[in-house]
Amino acid sequence: PNVAAKINLIVDYLATAKGQDIKGYMEYWDKLGNYFKKPIILNAQGASSIQLWIKNQAIDINDGSTIKFGNWRPFDSFHLKKFYIDSFRGQCIVGYWLTEQVYKTRPLGQQRPNDYLKTGSTTTNGSGTFASDFETGALFHPDGFPVITYLNGALQGLYTFCIKKDRSNYEMNKKNHLQIHLDGIIGSATLWSGVIDYTQFEIRNPKINKDIDGKKYDGDNPKEPSADFQDTKDAITRISNAYNAMKDNPTKESFESYFNVPFYIDKVLISNAVWDQDGFWKNWQWHTWDGKIWCPTLYDLDSIFGMRPDGMSIVPAGEKCTIEQRPTAWTNTNTVLGLNSQNGDLLWKLYSTEIKARYKELRDNGVFTTDNIVGLLRKWLNMCGYDNLKTDLEECCAYNGVPQTP
Repeated sequence: PNVAAKINLIVDYLATAKGQDIKGYMEYWDKLGNYFKKPIILNAQGASSIQLWIKNQAIDINDGSTIKFGNWRPFDSFHLKKFYIDSFRGQCIVGYWLTEQVYKTRPLGQQRPNDYLKTGSTTTNGSGTFASDFETGALFHPDGFPVITYLNGALQGLYTFCIKKDRSNYEMNKKNHLQIHLDGIIGSATLWSGVIDYTQFEIRNPKINKDIDGKKYDGDNPKEPSADFQDTKDAITRISNAYNAMKDNPTKESFESYFNVPFYIDKVLISNAVWDQDGFWKNWQWHTWDGKIWCPTLYDLDSIFGMRPDGMSIVPAGEKCTIEQRPTAWTNTNTVLGLNSQNGDLLWKLYSTEIKARYKELRDNGVFTTDNIVGLLRKWLNMCGYDNLKTDLEECCAYNGVPQTP
């Protein structure tokens, strides 16, 4: 939809925790003539955001069908996000739109993180594999649109209807043990140091059926997978040891045997362009499609433009925050985000020339400009509508008449 759609949740109450499995129905109108009513299962969604006053909701369609919106792939599960800390109710989506623009500046056949594995010419010869020769619609990042939300006909305000971390949006097969998607706390203490803490991140792909104790794998409380997934664990062990294997004598050849450099660079640059200082520990996704070459993708951009995750203050970028500066401490406002981590440090040492050139390209072609980014935000706010935003902030998110958005 090109303006805020409308949904009505017909349930006893909105979910406040995971595992509640509240059954009911969802009605949808998009003001373009489309309407449906579907049975759903509702749960609360999020990690830190689940502690906020107004919860995000996870919606599972419960009749075996999938729904396709616009250029998205068909899905049977979605997120209904409040973006409670964000007065724009969608700067996160603006960040995803900017990500899509960055991806699209690359040549055909090189616009998605797994394109390097696909064979065949982009102009003359196909590979004979349908999924390689035709675009599947996978974006490799989420997306969303604004919706005016009602609970049994009672106005709840403005939310965002979002793609979740569905494996099909990353062109992953749940049965392929070497197509791996990691989601959670991914940093030096949990993965990159050579010591793997499986309790700190979820393996979203492949589909893990049992943990090391023989119990059902629980993504909300993850454990090491069972021995049935030894090839998956071997691939994770290999990337965990990458820094230690390269730190004494890093070369481009060795680095590229572990990482998809172009999309690693794009992740770093996008995060710096929108000052996503919360995006290099928990709020990034890591993927491989062959068990060897890994890259990060962007997720959860609700506290970009320097906003702290609680929404209560901002981190000033500083006048001298440029891509040329040598990264120092993570909290230093003059640093380049993401390049002071272990693997990021090697990325800078080996590819500083390429990083600067890519940054210049994205500045020169108008993607990394104030006009473009503000234009994307204006597009979002126009979709939401001034009156809808005003009602949401001043009435729907008020307690005893006092607006509660941070």
